[in-house]
Amino acid sequence: MLEENISERSAFMRLICGVSMTACGVGRIAHRPNCWTGHIMIAAGAMKIAEGIFHYCPMKAMLGSGMQNSDYTTSHTFDSANFMSTEQVSQFMKEFSDIVSGNSTETTTQPKSNGSNSVQNPS
Repeated sequence: MLEENISERSAFMRLICGVSMTACGVGRIAHRPNCWTGHIMIAAGAMKIAEGIFHYCPMKAMLGSGMQNSDYTTSHTFDSANFMSTEQVSQFMKEFSDIVSGNSTETTTQPKSNGSNSVQNPS
């Protein structure tokens, strides 16, 4: 048997989503029998149902095994020194809101005039 790699909550949500996708796919096929989208929805829904029943996600297992074999392993922990301080976050948010609102404190360079007095069309 495969080792469970998703939580109870995640398994339940996958089961619900799988049943919903399968039902929508069956509805599409009932309405239009040659609809390939309905067949894809049924197949994807069936996979989600299986993930929910067995509490196992093959994509999560595949990505998890790749992370264990790489240089960045789960032994790395979050270090508060690697993140921005509260003051830096506040300053960043202030600068961002100024830029978005158009109140940037930085001076922007205007394009140099080439000497012609031509009027540009505003449209």
